[in-house]
Amino acid sequence: MKLLTELRGKHQILINLGAADGSYGVGLVAAGVFERSICFEAAEKGRDAVKSTAQKNGATEKVNILGAAGADFPTAFAGLGLKASDCLILCDVESAEFSIFSSQCLASLQGAHVIIELHGYLLANGNVLEQSLISNCRSLFQTSIVKTSTRDLSSIPELDALNDSDRWLICSEGRPKLMSWLILTPK
Repeated sequence: MKLLTELRGKHQILINLGAADGSYGVGLVAAGVFERSICFEAAEKGRDAVKSTAQKNGATEKVNILGAAGADFPTAFAGLGLKASDCLILCDVESAEFSIFSSQCLASLQGAHVIIELHGYLLANGNVLEQSLISNCRSLFQTSIVKTSTRDLSSIPELDALNDSDRWLICSEGRPKLMSWLILTPK
């Protein structure tokens, strides 16, 4: 995500809600984009994958792995002596974002950059929940929405010999719809 590159150096800590296999939570630490990360992952299999990824990348001392994130997740980094302004928060929790980012949680995140993948489409009242979340954020953060954009595959020489269908299939994430991310920037 281009925004992660743009924010490089502004925060030392990545807080990754929904860390999955550790691609971001470990990868961005191993690449030196962040000094360390705190990875929240609900599934035991996912936590094991993050641990394995950290081991393979020599980052075990720089990656904290915790269970599911709740609205109180800021206490985890506060307990380590970190401030919200030390952190970039990346969230991909398949619709749990609507219960995690309560007004109290958002207030404790002032100073952080926050990127939330929106999954309202998974819920019957998802559009209402998305609009409510965005509205709650506006008093504390500058808000913007980023949608999936075009991808330029011409810069990947390994794909040159493939036909168009195969090339685009390789790059497909299998998303059920065009995705959106809520970007929260400190005021």
